[in-house]
Amino acid sequence: MIDTGGGGFVCSHAIKQTMLLTSCAILAASAAMAAEESAGDKKDSFLEEVMVTATKTGETNLQSTPLAVSAFTAAALEQRQVSDVRDIMEYTPSLTISENTTMAQIFIRGVGSNNVFLGADSSSTIHLDGVYIARPESYFTALLDVERVEILRGPQGTLYGRNSVGGTINIISRRPSNELEGKIQLGYGNYDAFHASGYVNIPVIADKVLASFSGQRNYHDAYLKNIGTGNDIDEEDNYALRGQLLVKPSDKLELLLRADYNDSRAAEAGFVRLLRPTGHPTDSLSFKPSGKPNFKLVSTNLDHLIDRTQKGVSLEANYDIDDNLALKVLGAYRKWDFFMSVDADASSINIFRTMMENKQDQISIEANLSGNYEKVKFVLGAYYFNEDAISDWTVAVPIFGVNHIQRPNLIDDNYAFFGQGSYNITDKLSVTAGIRYTHEKKDFDIYDYWTAPDSLDKETAENGTILVGAPGLSDPFSFAVEQSKSAWTPKFGLEYQATDDLMLYASATRGFKSGGFDMLATRPEDFPYDPEYLWAYEAGLKGDFLEKRLRANIAAFYYDYTDLQVQIFVPPANTRTQNAADATIKGIELEMQARPTENLDIFASIAYLDATYKSFPNATITGFGTFDAKGKHLNNAPKWKFLIGGQYTHSIGNNGEVFIGGEYNWQGKRYYTPANDGANSIESIEFQKGYGLLNARLGWNSPDGAWQIMAYGKNLTDKKYVTNTGNFTANISARPGFPRTYGVMSTYKF
Repeated sequence: MIDTGGGGFVCSHAIKQTMLLTSCAILAASAAMAAEESAGDKKDSFLEEVMVTATKTGETNLQSTPLAVSAFTAAALEQRQVSDVRDIMEYTPSLTISENTTMAQIFIRGVGSNNVFLGADSSSTIHLDGVYIARPESYFTALLDVERVEILRGPQGTLYGRNSVGGTINIISRRPSNELEGKIQLGYGNYDAFHASGYVNIPVIADKVLASFSGQRNYHDAYLKNIGTGNDIDEEDNYALRGQLLVKPSDKLELLLRADYNDSRAAEAGFVRLLRPTGHPTDSLSFKPSGKPNFKLVSTNLDHLIDRTQKGVSLEANYDIDDNLALKVLGAYRKWDFFMSVDADASSINIFRTMMENKQDQISIEANLSGNYEKVKFVLGAYYFNEDAISDWTVAVPIFGVNHIQRPNLIDDNYAFFGQGSYNITDKLSVTAGIRYTHEKKDFDIYDYWTAPDSLDKETAENGTILVGAPGLSDPFSFAVEQSKSAWTPKFGLEYQATDDLMLYASATRGFKSGGFDMLATRPEDFPYDPEYLWAYEAGLKGDFLEKRLRANIAAFYYDYTDLQVQIFVPPANTRTQNAADATIKGIELEMQARPTENLDIFASIAYLDATYKSFPNATITGFGTFDAKGKHLNNAPKWKFLIGGQYTHSIGNNGEVFIGGEYNWQGKRYYTPANDGANSIESIEFQKGYGLLNARLGWNSPDGAWQIMAYGKNLTDKKYVTNTGNFTANISARPGFPRTYGVMSTYKF
């Protein structure tokens, strides 16, 4: 267990408290609504419609979209200081995001993967303006000039294809408009945090040629001190640029060209050993050190270095065939470069040093035809994707004077055809059916060898003396394999529009995640593994009540999850990824919004998740071999998660308005290994107990809405927690969560 100190909720207390808080909020909102209605003033006191594009049939009202979707507008993201997808986790039911150093591990409703290295795929997808982002190292991109973010929970295999087993995160940019407008935002906070961003929209030729440009720079100083080197670590400096050009040759045709660039350089912490009270470097190596960890101090003999760059360009063509039919074609190219140098043993003793340099290029094209008729809505599409990626993986082992060199390469080529349609049986009842066929071919090869002497320079290490017949080390080998797989992913659904403000739906969907290759395997036969599959059954309700002043969305689900890609033990002392487990997942989610008056907004959510292994007979425990994990909880699947927050705005006449807001989010225990808390496992690396984070903001808006000044604070109680752990040895190695941060942000719009 990660003992973060400071007490904390037990699960039952947290549930009771959130129910009480939520009930109080609803009662207060209802009373205020009734008072408003009796006063006869209903202006601007209702919740606005939120439009989404989750179904790929154009924009639909969130409340009439038969999916579990959390949608955040640009205003909501800015208000809550959301800078990338990690921050969205706090506001979304059943969403958990962990980090493996700087690689994203996204879990939606308990569906996710710890393996994020080359050869593996994420279990949930991210799409940037409709373009699939393949590599998890690219997920923490800046949310630059976005219109909204949509989180689709549950498998999206029909419309979004492979690897969306858990769900999909859609990032939608703000399109260029006919207005000459812009925004400049500057901020400063503790840890010398600096933020600068802005955009400008230019109608080059009114209604014909429109352009927008945006940029962002974020920096923060170190969160941790490395007493092993004497340096500060866990700082980050990144910037992003984006340009868009929208051309409308005719009333029926529009072309949208987008280009973006992101660069991030950091001395990030990655997985570190948090020092115990003695602060002695060797204490971090002890089997079970006593006392709570110090979340400000670590001791490694070398600092971590990270350098990430990604860039992309896309062209979207939209053609309105007639009033009911529309054709869309989206082509994209993206490139990603990543360098990482980390102290892999996370200690002050020079045992391991990992250097990894990855490069990836991807192209994709999708064409779809959408129809919108009185009784029928449909989308038909075709998709192609190609990825070419290489990884230079070098592990220096100074304690033995050797280097382990791995040079894997991956070519991923796949295509798909899909269709989905809805038919209105009556004015209230409709049925949905869809199916997707996906075929993929992956070519993987690797060259694996050991050299001497050890070196912290990658080129020197790989060109050293190749070792053959060395005791305890594998001889050089090369391995090449081709994997071809196909899958059908259908969807079936029913929707019932009981009233204009109340909809019920039910669905059955299938998702599949690609097979892959475990680049960390040490034997050729251990590299490949097959796809995993999931059948999801869901029923939900979406309703607006009290004249659209209260909104409540409920979803209940049951998953049959088979052929999970998990790590198993390979005698005498190795692990590999194989399809060796099945799981059952069930849960319920509730999201609510209320606007009792035009000045007060309240939001809340609660999620219950029961995600356990149905079969996992050969699970690993570091240092102990194997055990049967049947009945154990899946990783990163907290049983309970809740959020409550709001914002109040008060007019000060000709001087504008002031606002105050905040939220408290809590999540239950998160496990990081299949062992959970049993089977002779080492409790210090297994789970993060439940914790809550408190955020707040206070600000002023000018009378004309052009200026805003806001003070903000995140994790105001300075809660100590971790977002992931590593079990490289039998001791704690963890990725610390963000500490308390606060600052001031000023915004000018024109």
